[in-house]
Amino acid sequence: MLRLLLRSLGPDGEAAVPGPPTPWASRVRGELCSAGMGELRPEQVIALLAPIVVIQLGLMIAALIDLERGERRVRGGNKIVWALVIVVVNVIGPILYFVAGREEA
Repeated sequence: MLRLLLRSLGPDGEAAVPGPPTPWASRVRGELCSAGMGELRPEQVIALLAPIVVIQLGLMIAALIDLERGERRVRGGNKIVWALVIVVVNVIGPILYFVAGREEA
């Protein structure tokens, strides 16, 4: 990152703009690629995201099934609000429901 900053400065320490400005993300990506870290292939991205998606869906389904049980009581007494929290607040919503949302009968 320091090389990137120094490369963008001219010899007198002022910002040198030799050509059209490059977007920050592409400059960082170029710096990473030149440092030996190549861009991720689609298979690698899928391999990284698949476990997160499986955990998210598993937690969400388990929390919704538990919420749907007839004898289940929840804090605040409103199951619709807890269903929205579970579905909308990604991974933290189901965990929040299991930790703080359920009341023991």
